[in-house]
Amino acid sequence: MNILLTGSNGFLGSRALYHLEQQGHLVTPIPSAVLRGTSSGERLASLEPYFGQ
Repeated sequence: MNILLTGSNGFLGSRALYHLEQQGHLVTPIPSAVLRGTSSGERLASLEPYFGQ
């Protein structure tokens, strides 16, 4: 599954993650601490365990 919701800097915003979760694309809810890290520049690779195949 390719997810193309990253911005020009390659980061995925917490709003985009929220929509993915609502649509059932995430295996488990992403902890709010991870979301805060993402909005401040966490790389998408660190979020891969939360996505389904």
